[in-house]
Amino acid sequence: YADAKEMRHRLTSLREEFDNLQLSGVANLRIDQEKHFEKASSHIVNDLAKDQEKSNLDLTAMLDHQRANEEFFHTIQNDNLDQTISKIPRPKMRYSKRMIELFRAEYGLNKLKQYDEAIKVRKMIDKLLPKEEKKFYNHFDKTVETKRVNLAKIHDDDNARLEEKLRKIQWNHIRQKEQEVNLTNQRIKNHTQDMHHAHTMESKLKPEMSVKPSALWQHRENYQTTAASLRGQQLLDDARGKKTGQAVFAESLVNRHDFYNASEGTMTYDGYK
Repeated sequence: YADAKEMRHRLTSLREEFDNLQLSGVANLRIDQEKHFEKASSHIVNDLAKDQEKSNLDLTAMLDHQRANEEFFHTIQNDNLDQTISKIPRPKMRYSKRMIELFRAEYGLNKLKQYDEAIKVRKMIDKLLPKEEKKFYNHFDKTVETKRVNLAKIHDDDNARLEEKLRKIQWNHIRQKEQEVNLTNQRIKNHTQDMHHAHTMESKLKPEMSVKPSALWQHRENYQTTAASLRGQQLLDDARGKKTGQAVFAESLVNRHDFYNASEGTMTYDGYK
């Protein structure tokens, strides 16, 4: 009986060690996946922030280029208008009907040798002529200036339409960035829930000491690439740009080991003492 008890005690201890090893493996996997998921989330968020910063710079450069092109086009139009105006000859004076009648009256009086009346008409002409000339050339200058004013108004309308177009592009870009951030956060949240649910279900499994374990402990094909419990490693590989079948940087085993809280079964070597 003593031998039987000893054998039973050994088998029980062996079973407990196996159960603890199997459950600790699941727990260690959960801890590792949570660490990987945290690194992957940080990596994804940082990459998204860098991409959005780069897209902001590209958008700013594009908007500045559009404004510069519009300003260059307006400068060409202003130069063309100035060149056109410079080629317009100053017109000859076109007298009013009343002024023409006064000129004819003066000529007729001189021809009839009525010089006193002609002097009176000349005084009227000298009094009215400067005003008429000023009015005529002011009208000409105003017509020329109107061309500049109309072109400036066209440029203002062009600038208003351009700014409206650019603001639409800016707001679309802002909405797109917000949508990308919200979508990324929702994806991370969904993956977190899926992984925690899978870890919770795995933590409730009962240990099985068998050559052929049940389907609960067997991993299906493509388990490493699609299992929700390994979502941390999957996201980390995806964030680092790893494709299926490619190698990826792996941390040193020393970094994974906690020297203050050693795992069960850790051996301490004192050969150097």
